[in-house]
Amino acid sequence: MHWVDESPKLEVYEKHANVALRYRVDATYTEAADMTAELVMDLIDKDLDDLPFYVTFEGSYR
Repeated sequence: MHWVDESPKLEVYEKHANVALRYRVDATYTEAADMTAELVMDLIDKDLDDLPFYVTFEGSYR
């Protein structure tokens, strides 16, 4: 799967002291949400879910 923009969107949230990286992917919104959920579960399994950095996926079509 490829992302559809030139680069992922990087967001810094100073108030919460974390950073987010959002990839808009060539997938439906549901598929992208499933990808994000799978990534979250993998991070939880590896005890990495409390890091101040996270990645999400955003679908580019319905």
